[in-house]
Amino acid sequence: MDRAPYWMRCFFIQMNSRARFMIDLGSFLNLFYIAIAISLQVGFGVKMNAGLAAVELLSILYSCFVVLASLRTPVMVKGEATLKLRQVFRYQMHNGLLFDFIGCLPFNLIFGLLDLTTNTLLWAFIRCIRIAAAWKSIELFSHFEIYLKHHSLFLAVFKAMCVLFFLCHFVACMWNFV
Repeated sequence: MDRAPYWMRCFFIQMNSRARFMIDLGSFLNLFYIAIAISLQVGFGVKMNAGLAAVELLSILYSCFVVLASLRTPVMVKGEATLKLRQVFRYQMHNGLLFDFIGCLPFNLIFGLLDLTTNTLLWAFIRCIRIAAAWKSIELFSHFEIYLKHHSLFLAVFKAMCVLFFLCHFVACMWNFV
C-alpha cells in the first residue's frame, strides 16, 4: 500500500512521458542557473536585490517541485511498476535525489538577504553548497538520451561541452577564491 500522504497520492508522473521530459528539461535549466548565478553572486560579491531574491526563490521552489515529482514517478521493482514511497525513495536516492535535496537548500538566499559584509571563506562555502546540485545534470543527460534517441551524437557532444564548461567554471571559481 502507498504510504505517502493523501495530497501526494493525488498525482503521479510516468517515467518516459512528455511531462517527465519537461520536468527534466526545466531541472537542467535550473541547475544551469544554480551553477552560474550562485558562483557569480558569491565570487564577485553581487548584492542580493529584490529581482535576484525572486529568481532565487523560484529556483528553490522548482527544486522542491522536482523532489516531489521524483517521489511520485513510478519505478520498476522486481519487474513491476510501483509507487510505494520507500521503494521509490530508495530507487531515487541512487539516481540523484540527494542532489535534488541539496538544490532545495536556501542558504544563498538567506545569507544574500542578510548581506553579510564579512565575506569569509566559511560563509562563501555555505552559500555555494547548492552548486553541488549541478552534478545531477550528468544524470539528466541519460534521461535525455532516452527521449532523443535519434540525436545521440549531438547529445554526446553537447554533454561533453557542458561537463567541460562546468569543470572550467568550477576551476575559475576556485581560482577566484585563491
